[in-house]
Amino acid sequence: MSQLLAVGVLLAALSMDIVAQNIGIPIAKAFASGQLPVVPSTLFIPKNGQATDECQRELQTFKVIASRFALPRKWRFYVVCDEASWDSYVHHIRVEKHLAPSTPVYGVTYLDAGYTIMRGPKLLRPDALTTPEHIVAHELAHIYLQSIDEISVEALAMLWLAGNNAAPIQ
Repeated sequence: MSQLLAVGVLLAALSMDIVAQNIGIPIAKAFASGQLPVVPSTLFIPKNGQATDECQRELQTFKVIASRFALPRKWRFYVVCDEASWDSYVHHIRVEKHLAPSTPVYGVTYLDAGYTIMRGPKLLRPDALTTPEHIVAHELAHIYLQSIDEISVEALAMLWLAGNNAAPIQ
């Protein structure tokens, strides 16, 4: 995260510490059944020490959408609040994954590190290729499946968005 701050990326961090209601339920089962309540705390890390109104709206949009899902225990979510910062951040992702500059990237989940970074402006102003709900569901599917396989992740996200009862949506 210090690298992100060093390049001046405006981040709004959401630290999600989730506590299982029934400690007898294995976490994976509780995750799948929607029994992990969300207890968010918010920390803003903007360039000037204060989050903009737009950044706060992006965070609120994320919280509202994410609250419909059973979120994973102790996962961290970061919302990059402006397109210029997102472009700076995602440039190395495109190079690393050999993505064309025109390939849209709306979020990046780091399974081993336990955090997800989302493109905040698209939570308020989605383009023709996605919706805010889809962005959140897709990244949560990475976490739920513990997978980087985009086909499997996308299939699960689409099931969740279609309202399939097997989805961990509350």
